[in-house]
Amino acid sequence: MRVYNFFLIILFPVIFFRSLYKSLKFGENPKRIMEKLSLNAVRKSSKPVILIHAVSVGEVLASRKFVEEIKKRFPGHQILITCTTQTGSATVKRVYSDSVLHQYMPFDLKFCIKRFLKNWKPEITFILETEIWPNLINILHAQRRKVFLVNGRMSEKSFRRYKYFMSILDNVFSKLDFTICQGTKDLKRFIELGINKDRIKKD
Repeated sequence: MRVYNFFLIILFPVIFFRSLYKSLKFGENPKRIMEKLSLNAVRKSSKPVILIHAVSVGEVLASRKFVEEIKKRFPGHQILITCTTQTGSATVKRVYSDSVLHQYMPFDLKFCIKRFLKNWKPEITFILETEIWPNLINILHAQRRKVFLVNGRMSEKSFRRYKYFMSILDNVFSKLDFTICQGTKDLKRFIELGINKDRIKKD
C-alpha cells in the first residue's frame, strides 16, 4: 500500500481542486468539500452504525430495496449512506430524507479514512457494485470490522486495470469478508483478483 499511498498523495492536489471546482460549478455549498477531508462530520446518532457506500445516482437508486432490507434486519442500528458525487448526494436526500444519515465518503487518504472511521465507528460496511477504496477496506480489515461487497460487478476493462495494479494494492480484494456478485464472469474475475472461493457467490 505504500506505493499506492505515495502516488495518491502526489496526485491529491489535482483530485482536491477538481472536486472543489465541481462543487462550485454545480452550486453546492463549498463547506461540503470538508466532508471529503473528514473535517466537519459530526456523529448524529448514539446507535451503532451500518455504513452503505454507493458511488453515485445509479447505485443509490439500485440500493433502495437493499437499504430497506437492512433497516428491517437491523432495527436498532443507524444507517449511514455515503457517496462521492453531488447528484448522488442529492438523490440520497430525495429518496431517504431523514430516515438515514448521509455524508460524502472521504478521499481515500489514510488520515481521512482513519478520521472518518474513528468518528462513525461502523459495525458493518456494505460497498455497492465495484466502488473499491483500498485504504478504506484495508483499515476496516485491520480493525476487524466486517466489510462486504454487494451486487459486485467487474468488467473486463476494470479487471485488467485492477490486475495490473494489484501488486501495489496489497491484495485488497482478499480482505473483503464476503462478496455477492452479479454474474458468472464477475465471479471468475473477482476470484482471480484474490477473493477466496468460499467467500463469494453469484446473486
